Amino acid sequence: MSLGIYGSSTLTLDTKGRIIIPARYRELLRKSCEGEIAITKDPQYPALIIYPGKIWKDISQ
Repeated sequence: MSLGIYGSSTLTLDTKGRIIIPARYRELLRKSCEGEIAITKDPQYPALIIYPGKIWKDISQ
């Protein structure tokens, strides 16, 4: 399964320093990523990359 979300959003951090994912993406991520994600900084651009947990496990090995 492939999922691509492209766009720009202003992110907010809560008082504990956690990222608040915009509502328009939350349900899509929950369904497509089975509740497990990894977030990393893009090495080339000022952006974050969100991977489904299963994909991240493959990439990080």
